[in-house]
Amino acid sequence: VESGTTVSENLVWSGCSSKSLFGFDGVKGELNRDLSAEMIMKLGAAFGSIQGRGARVVTASDGDSSSQMLKKALQVGLLTSGLHVLDLGDITVPVARLGASWYGAAGGAYVQNISDGNGSHCLRFFDKDGMNLSRGEERKAEQLYWRDDFARVSSDHVKSVQSEGQVVERYRDYLLSDLDAEVIRKMDFRVVLGCPSSFPMRFFPGLLKELGCRVHFLEVPAIVTPETLSEDYLQQSLKDAVTDYGAHLGAVFCSCGEKMLQASGEGSLAAGEMLEAIFTLLQLRHRRLGSVAVPVTASRVHEELAGRYRGRVIRTKTSPRFLMEACKHNGIHMLPLSFDGLKALLELLDFLAAQKKSLCEVLAEIPSFYMEKKEISCSWGQKGRIMRRLVEETPREQIEMIDGLKVSYPEGWALILPDPERPAYRIYSEGNTEEIAESLTDFYLDRVDELKEERGR
Repeated sequence: VESGTTVSENLVWSGCSSKSLFGFDGVKGELNRDLSAEMIMKLGAAFGSIQGRGARVVTASDGDSSSQMLKKALQVGLLTSGLHVLDLGDITVPVARLGASWYGAAGGAYVQNISDGNGSHCLRFFDKDGMNLSRGEERKAEQLYWRDDFARVSSDHVKSVQSEGQVVERYRDYLLSDLDAEVIRKMDFRVVLGCPSSFPMRFFPGLLKELGCRVHFLEVPAIVTPETLSEDYLQQSLKDAVTDYGAHLGAVFCSCGEKMLQASGEGSLAAGEMLEAIFTLLQLRHRRLGSVAVPVTASRVHEELAGRYRGRVIRTKTSPRFLMEACKHNGIHMLPLSFDGLKALLELLDFLAAQKKSLCEVLAEIPSFYMEKKEISCSWGQKGRIMRRLVEETPREQIEMIDGLKVSYPEGWALILPDPERPAYRIYSEGNTEEIAESLTDFYLDRVDELKEERGR
């Protein structure tokens, strides 16, 4: 039990008790230990109390039976606070985010299974625009939760859970918006798809066929996380499938529907930072946006691309909400492409068709970049002291503190970022060569290790 925590429930079946329920991207925990039905019901009541009696919220989950169980518990909590609940069914995270604004909701929540091993689940809460809650709103929900200070309504004010059956059609229309369907049809694309979630399979293959694409399917695990997309076996499976079918490109989506892995017909892979660079190129050249938003961890390649097209790069904190806010303020009225894999694939097909280029040719336009990411454990009590020491010993002109400590060098940069959920530091770096990137990462790993051994001042 963390210091300063008020314990108001039985901890026999819980992993731990913490003052913070919300982490980097929602509330996570193991089913029936950290996340029990009772706990989720209380959290729903806390979230509902913030929205106010009579407000409308949307709820959704993936197709996993345990996720649906937790969603029902969440709905009970929302109803006890007097809210109207609109259930969007078994969908993906991007659709749940969009649904909050489509249906005029005050906010929403999504439940998903994020592991096929230990039963870990994640609850994400959204505001009326589909963005993650602000830290202030999260704290307010946590305070109400720990104090059991919920708005309870009488039976006369208990609303109902209504199901929305048109969400697929609305999302389908959204995906097709701004696309030049006729130009895409002329390209006669052959596409390999790997979809762990059943939701896209209801309509997406048919949508691609309407756009003149020939679709082939790749069998993937039932649960694919953003981390899984970087695993060698999945990347090789996608490359092999693209080659075997003679496809122009292939895509594997993670279960939540946000991230994807791409492979070109020539066998080149695009994932993570490379895919983000393609999105920047697409938005600057194809959509002719004046600026793009990327997190502070992103490569300098975005500035290089922006320089070609007289654009501007906005750097944000790593939390998803900050990136979404920057896009909204930039006049972009859709989810960032890094948060909606299906939309990103269609935008990419539209871009390739308009440019009459292959994915491999577009990849060749991205300047080379070299990045490293490593991690080192560091107790919660030492995190603040170590960060202060690093700031003190670094020349001010080299420092940028959008999120964590970013130190610039003539041939690269390094970012020392405290992990918000675990006792650890994440070290990112980029260099003109792979060796420089690795040396910068190793330098700060060693420095943090040295400071851990010092006595606090």
